[in-house]
Amino acid sequence: MKKTNIKNLTLAGLLIALTYVATAFIKIPIPFGYVNLGFSFLLIATYFFGTKNGLIAGSIGSALADLLSPYAIWAIPTFAIKCIIALTVGTILYKKGAPKKLNSVRTAVAVLAGSLIHVIGYTAATAIIEGNLYSALATAPLLALECIVNTIAFYALAVVLRRTRISELYQK
Repeated sequence: MKKTNIKNLTLAGLLIALTYVATAFIKIPIPFGYVNLGFSFLLIATYFFGTKNGLIAGSIGSALADLLSPYAIWAIPTFAIKCIIALTVGTILYKKGAPKKLNSVRTAVAVLAGSLIHVIGYTAATAIIEGNLYSALATAPLLALECIVNTIAFYALAVVLRRTRISELYQK
């Protein structure tokens, strides 16, 4: 069994905290509500630090934000959906080694796949929690808008982080 060193543990904690803050406190107003940037931080964590760190940051950070909010009922669905997203995005990104280019087709496909899982997963969870398929389907366009905002945020943050060579600070 591989030992977890302090650097890995610190990175995981930092990514969880960043995802939590982006989910719980960064709210961008849109028609009929707001979007948070938690999904973009899951993408950042997966792109720069690997599938495992993306899964840890996205699932725990986002579920923690739900658990500590009035929407605690969403913590378990969020945890499951974010795990599936991180595994899918990571599998696509790291199929042939670490992603080299941010503007590659592989990165775009990974983000699109994650966005589709986000929309489908939360639409299905809404249908189950609310017991109403029609109201769940009505949320799908807002979820798609949330994915668009998060995709823009991901690419903007990734360009900045790429220039700072942040991923070179963490060697797997």
